[in-house]
Amino acid sequence: MSVSEKQLQQTCVEMLRTLYPECITVSSLNGITLSGKNKYAVIAEEKKSGLLKGWPDLEVVLPNEVIYLELKTDKGVQSKEQKEIQSRLTKLNKKYYLVRNYTEALQALSDSLPVSYRSEAYNALVANLNDPLDTNFLFFPTGTKLDEVTEVLQAIYKLKDIT
Repeated sequence: MSVSEKQLQQTCVEMLRTLYPECITVSSLNGITLSGKNKYAVIAEEKKSGLLKGWPDLEVVLPNEVIYLELKTDKGVQSKEQKEIQSRLTKLNKKYYLVRNYTEALQALSDSLPVSYRSEAYNALVANLNDPLDTNFLFFPTGTKLDEVTEVLQAIYKLKDIT
């Protein structure tokens, strides 16, 4: 099943905000759809206010840094402006990730967060889950056994070999 970039972004945002609620996940305005005859006037006005063509889809504010995620479908390609922004951010020693699925987005966060932080977030999340699940949670349906959920979450948080 093919997933649109918008669906990918919505899934990533939901998962990041659920798994790391203290971190701030912000979407850029570049992906909004404008229509009507004032479209170009709105874009011109927003550029004056700081809108930058090619800016990454998501900025994730972590305890010690900010990472940038550009989301693309399997067949999606970066624009010239997106590649330029990637280059500029990289030269500034910022972490920029080209993400094609939610697993890659979670991997980017895990690579950027210390084990202690990931472990705390995991423990806080699991403490609030019932066995079996009494509601849908992320991609787990109601009724899923907690040990199945925790095994997957340990892998997501990259804690599998630690806990």
